[in-house]
Amino acid sequence: MATIHSEARAGTLTSAKLAGYLQQGVDINEIDVSGTGFTPLSAAAKSGHQTVVELLLNNGASPSKKSYGMTPLYIAANARKNRAEIVRLILNRHVNVDETDAQVDDETPLMVAITRAKDPVVVNMLIDAGASLQAKNDKGQTAKSMAQLSGNPDIQRAASPGQQQAGTAELINLLVNFVLFILAYVNSGILKDVAKGVVSNLYNIGDTAPDQDLVREIGEPTTADDFKREIDQYVKDSDLGQFFAPGNDYLNKVAEKAIELKDDPRNHLKKPEQIKGLVRLALYQPVFYCDDSGSMQIAIHDSDNNVIGTRMDGMRSLVQRMASIATRLVPDGKGAHIRFINSNKTGQDLNADQIDQMLQFDPDGGTNIGTNMTKRILEPMIYDELDKSGGALERPLLVLTITDGEPSPEPRDTFKKAIESCGRRLEEKQYPQESAMFLISQVGNSPEADAFLDSLSGDPAIDRVLYRTSERLHERFADLRDNEEGLEEWRLAHDKAQSTLSKIRPGWRLPKTTLEEAKRRSDITGEFIQNLLTENDVAITELEASELISKMAQKELSAESVATAFCKRAAFAHQLNNCLHEIFFDQAIERARKLDDHLEKTGALVGPLHGLPISLKVQFHVKGVETTMGYVGWIGTFEGKKDTKKEMNTNSAIVDDLISLGAVLYCKTSLPQTLLLGETHNNIVGYTMNPNIQQLSCGGSSGGEGALQALRGGSVRIPSSFCGTMAIKPSASRFSYKDVANSMPGQLGAPSAIGFMSTSFSSLRLIMKSIIATEPWLRDLSLCPLPWRNEQELSLSSPPELCFGLVNCDGMVSPHPPVARAISILKTALEKSGHTTIPWSPKPNHETGTTIHGKYIESDGGADIFNQLKLSGEPLIPEKAKDMGKRPRKPMSLIEYQELGIQLKSYRESYQVYWNSTAAITKTGRPVDAIIMPVSPHAAVIPGKYYHYGYSEIVNLLDYTSVTIPVTRASKTIDSVDEKYEPLNETDCLNWKACKSPTYDPDSYDGAPVGLQIVGQRFQEEYILSIAEILEAALQASGDDKH
Repeated sequence: MATIHSEARAGTLTSAKLAGYLQQGVDINEIDVSGTGFTPLSAAAKSGHQTVVELLLNNGASPSKKSYGMTPLYIAANARKNRAEIVRLILNRHVNVDETDAQVDDETPLMVAITRAKDPVVVNMLIDAGASLQAKNDKGQTAKSMAQLSGNPDIQRAASPGQQQAGTAELINLLVNFVLFILAYVNSGILKDVAKGVVSNLYNIGDTAPDQDLVREIGEPTTADDFKREIDQYVKDSDLGQFFAPGNDYLNKVAEKAIELKDDPRNHLKKPEQIKGLVRLALYQPVFYCDDSGSMQIAIHDSDNNVIGTRMDGMRSLVQRMASIATRLVPDGKGAHIRFINSNKTGQDLNADQIDQMLQFDPDGGTNIGTNMTKRILEPMIYDELDKSGGALERPLLVLTITDGEPSPEPRDTFKKAIESCGRRLEEKQYPQESAMFLISQVGNSPEADAFLDSLSGDPAIDRVLYRTSERLHERFADLRDNEEGLEEWRLAHDKAQSTLSKIRPGWRLPKTTLEEAKRRSDITGEFIQNLLTENDVAITELEASELISKMAQKELSAESVATAFCKRAAFAHQLNNCLHEIFFDQAIERARKLDDHLEKTGALVGPLHGLPISLKVQFHVKGVETTMGYVGWIGTFEGKKDTKKEMNTNSAIVDDLISLGAVLYCKTSLPQTLLLGETHNNIVGYTMNPNIQQLSCGGSSGGEGALQALRGGSVRIPSSFCGTMAIKPSASRFSYKDVANSMPGQLGAPSAIGFMSTSFSSLRLIMKSIIATEPWLRDLSLCPLPWRNEQELSLSSPPELCFGLVNCDGMVSPHPPVARAISILKTALEKSGHTTIPWSPKPNHETGTTIHGKYIESDGGADIFNQLKLSGEPLIPEKAKDMGKRPRKPMSLIEYQELGIQLKSYRESYQVYWNSTAAITKTGRPVDAIIMPVSPHAAVIPGKYYHYGYSEIVNLLDYTSVTIPVTRASKTIDSVDEKYEPLNETDCLNWKACKSPTYDPDSYDGAPVGLQIVGQRFQEEYILSIAEILEAALQASGDDKH
């Protein structure tokens, strides 16, 4: 019977099987006492099953648990295959790299790599990770002495770090290893590593140390000039001056591409060491020399012995990927060359897709590898060029040979002699031998091929320029096939982001200088974006909604000019801030033209929102436009389902309402994967920052919308508070959620609500009142049939005396000083205007309510979210992964769900009793008119540091109406810190130490907007909007210059 140990050893353990074992209570770190004596991780490592090793590590397997006294790293150092990648996976877990084997000579993993595996790549990796060359085994031998006695020059060089800067050969070895590492990084187990790479870049955090050989010369480059200096230093150290004179245009273009790649939010290869590796690869001309002999038709099998292709298929897939990596930063028009052992087909400066086409033929013939390398590569690319009058080589060559067998019919040493001859010819022409580097890799497991490749090692005549990979590439291909669907989805995600950018009109694309200036600024709102626009664009996009419609009605403005101005500003906003998911500007402008035609012909507006540009969160379906909701697996589908005939052919009910009212829809804004986050981050467009202060978050889940509003590129509570705009969260059944995508759509206990954002309360009223006038409850039976009640609106000219419940702290997490000051500012302003406040202390308390809310959100155990992730294999974003783990938990039972419903009903009833009871203590003799409370315990949050959602969750649970009002901005000079403050609990402590300071750090939040929420009872949208306007007027009258 199969066990977790036997399946790990055989490489057949999948995520589904592992989940089954864990649900049965199997310990993932259990020793197989009746079998091998290994843990599952050690068994998989020994057999060389890289994907299983990663699966186990990602699901809690200990990287330090010993088997027979041997650590997983010790075992991996002598793995049967995929050795380097498995070692790297374990090193990434910060294990003790010098932990010895207690059973065999007290040796370290480095000693094993030197004496048994004889693998210079692994030796390099272990030394880079800090492995000691001086540690001794129980015989008194050191790793250094073992390397010296090995007689293997590759091992000796790898174990001599001081020599690694001596010449180009060692640096090329590093680059070759980098290519193979990135190949693994991008393909094998891509999904979690990709997200980790994105987060590491955005938050400047990570759990792996950089490859020091790649970063030792210079700190992290931040500009093209920095990259140029780094390249120049590398050229000097590597003796490549013959190829690249000072001011070389090719190097300048590589540096420019490097900074573009570094700053691209969709790129996941953006750690300093990754970019530098790609930069250095770009200095070499890659030439793929491919075996097309008849034996390349031999089948490749997976771990279940199923045929998954031929050796030719494997080579095609891997060469395509390696070419994409090796040429990532080369200037346009440059690319990889490809040659074949038998075929006369040639390819120059190809991209990955062109290489794939070149490899679409049936292999046939022998393996004259050395003879034809001279004929097809060395002679035309080196010898003929150097023999010309004044001839020179443009770039050094990196010849990557992939073969499955020994030379035939030519003698075995022909290949080696060809390399020797090349070295001599280069030196004759005053070029170093290292001007042509050679890497040979094996496809297949032919013993003859093993013997041939072994014969190439240890020859001092060529060991400076010839390297051999330790992995069999067909095995890598088999591993990658398991992730092929996921890889295609990631390509879709990248293409999706590129597609969005491509829809920006050429005349609206910002120059690099502007984008670079924006990155240097903290605040890109206000004057910065205004200066990029014409005066007319600014005037149009900063008018209130009612003014815009009035001017269009009077034909002072056309709908087309208004739509164009808003689209242009949104285009700028997205380039500066990464806030949009979908752009349909052309569709919007065409709609505006039709509205103008209608007005011209009829003299009447289409509706009360005639020509008003409105942006939508990417939950809403719009015909002709995709809805991804931040999930990679939803690209090209209808909410993750294929062939439904609804793809891009559906409108949400509220979208139909807006169109009928005359609105012009023009873009969809970003949101977080899962929706359940107060930040905006997904694996399609990346992280959206706060345009007011770019080191902070824009909030979530409507974060893209908040950012767009802050940049005035568009016409809810958390993003509005963070970005300094207005918003309203109505009660759930006031506006239609029909045909709107959502997470956990069947969860109705803590329901989602359609919210609205704008830069004015009057605009919010106009939109809401217009939609309600269409009687949406006639089209969506889930809605409350409640017309707009003008009688609930309070007069601003003579408002009644109002009383507010004031929440200074919810008893769980105390607000930061800027939020506390905002409460004080608003309290003072309303008291000056004749209103009063009372402390708000409901029974039961907010902690009880947020506990109920959390149970609803977790009621399905995460099944809905993990099902969406499974569509593409994408990972959870890190902000959610730390809470949700690696797999769904057990869902709540029906009985438990019903009991939770009873708790919710009781809580809401008790809260209402408390609200009504306040009539006994207010000066008005009425219950409080509204509650004033924080939206969050901080100003705009530091990315990844949102620890407490209680202030917004309680309003959702009660299904109350809430309006967000901007009050002030955080100030490092005003918001003093109480050094004696004692946190209420662990979460409160985390919130106050979010800046990695002992307590609140005013500098981190300086300038961030601070808003508060005004909370009313269910279905009090008209009333609460009026109260918000009264408070806004009170703030303005109070003279607070921060408002």
